[in-house]
Amino acid sequence: MLLKRTIAVKAVVTEHLRQELETEFEAKANQQHQALASVEKQAQEKIRQTQLLPQGLEPGMQLRKQWEAEKAQRLQQIRLIDDERDKARALQDGQEIVVGSLESLVEVEVGDNLREKGLAEVLLRDGVIVEIREGGPAPVLKLVEDSEEALTRERVD
Repeated sequence: MLLKRTIAVKAVVTEHLRQELETEFEAKANQQHQALASVEKQAQEKIRQTQLLPQGLEPGMQLRKQWEAEKAQRLQQIRLIDDERDKARALQDGQEIVVGSLESLVEVEVGDNLREKGLAEVLLRDGVIVEIREGGPAPVLKLVEDSEEALTRERVD
């Protein structure tokens, strides 16, 4: 029988990977800054137009509140990107980080250990596959009680 499984894609941290991450975060931050400037320009134009209408200042004030909310959201996204960039800069050479996931099919038969069959990783170094890990020790699961007294499973590494 074939089952679908998720494969973790990991990368070994190198100077090249840090530079790629830096470029990616810089592009995301620039995109947010450009979107912020565009929305600000549109908002100012709409506010100016509504101030010319006979309804008075109320529509302009509503637009200003919407703009302030959008601005706050964009600035928060920029802060999150900056935080991620700082984390990437702090990565040590040789450290393994998860950079994505893939799906694959795995053949299983009666008697197979499903947890071992389901474990797989692909390790990259500067975009090149350097190792494929399958099986290995099964994750340890323990039961813990949550706040509602129901039992849940928690993965322990």
